[in-house]
Amino acid sequence: MVDSGKGSHKRKIVLRVERYQRKQVPYFEDKSMDDAYAELRFDIGGLVQRECSAEFESWKKVPEELKKSMLGELSVHWDVDETNEKLWKYLDDLFKKHFRQWKFDVLRDAKQGVAALEEDD
Repeated sequence: MVDSGKGSHKRKIVLRVERYQRKQVPYFEDKSMDDAYAELRFDIGGLVQRECSAEFESWKKVPEELKKSMLGELSVHWDVDETNEKLWKYLDDLFKKHFRQWKFDVLRDAKQGVAALEEDD
């Protein structure tokens, strides 16, 4: 922080570098964990978009190997205990929500693209 030289109310800003540190997975949507929760959802959304195919009819149809692979990628940056069933269920629900939203967006965009092509003709 800039020191104006006035008074004795000097403050220091301490930055904690979190690069390559594992973050704890927030179990519940707690207001004090908003940022961590948003970051976790962002990471899960990116994995779903990158790894899943629109050919999968639902989250249930996504192969378990792919689900475990995505969980493994998530555990690179997040502290994921794969033996904790409660945590696995929580994360599986988040993956399922993101898959549904992503699939909806893909189908909507495809439908709008077809409609736009028909209008151009």
